[in-house]
Amino acid sequence: MRPIEERPKAAEVRSESGHLEGDLVIGSNNSQVATLVDRKTRFLHVVKLASRHTAVVVPALAETYARMDSRLHGTLTWDRGMETGSS
Repeated sequence: MRPIEERPKAAEVRSESGHLEGDLVIGSNNSQVATLVDRKTRFLHVVKLASRHTAVVVPALAETYARMDSRLHGTLTWDRGMETGSS
């Protein structure tokens, strides 16, 4: 993993599509989704997850990424908040 400061300038200033931000959202009743948002267009992908564990999250994100328009295949900045602690 790299620090957020190392992402390309284009991602920071939102000058080109393909720079994604990812987050894990934990809901009630053992529910969770991952979100991928393009920094420029704000296009949102929501990925339903059976659990928040790495063995589930990574393949689900890889499958979603593979189905995305290739113009959005740039960088991913992942929010490393407290909800990812038990992944």
